[in-house]
Amino acid sequence: MEKDVEQLKKIKCDLMEKRRKLKLVENLSEVKSYLALLDDCNKLQSEEVDKYIKIKHRNYDKCKHLYICTNFEYESNNKRYYNFGCIKCGLDTKYECIDDDLLTFDEKIMKYYMLKNNICGKVSMDVVCDLSLARSIFKRLKEIYPYEDDEVLIKYFEIALLHMRMDNGEERKKSRIKRLNLDNDFNRW
Repeated sequence: MEKDVEQLKKIKCDLMEKRRKLKLVENLSEVKSYLALLDDCNKLQSEEVDKYIKIKHRNYDKCKHLYICTNFEYESNNKRYYNFGCIKCGLDTKYECIDDDLLTFDEKIMKYYMLKNNICGKVSMDVVCDLSLARSIFKRLKEIYPYEDDEVLIKYFEIALLHMRMDNGEERKKSRIKRLNLDNDFNRW
């Protein structure tokens, strides 16, 4: 016990000495400039994050969502629970149930946007599809047919997806993966 008390006294003395030295250093003009710059950087970084979140939320607000079923899971009572995703902006309900530690910054923004705005998917198409594949197909169709409305693009989307699933040769899959800018290891047709 006495050893711990002695160690505590020594720690307190060392701490007081370090604080005294810090006070001396803080008064140097270079250190003052550094601390002011550091403070400015922290404020700007905070503003940047706030602005980025507002932009993401505004994009989600403006989107005329086209939801597809991205996957489903069975529970013990044989009920199906679906996840929905928007093929236009990428909102995906699967993030609502994932722990924040496992999410990227953008996924957290999406999660809290959906929770705040009580987003619940209303399926626009009778399709179950991987969201990254659906978004890539829809983006490509939007490039090819820029003046078509969403209803026409939905029909084109359904046809394109049907053809992709019917023709599953490995070379065709590799070619599609490249054209649609999917990950090289993509295999969720």
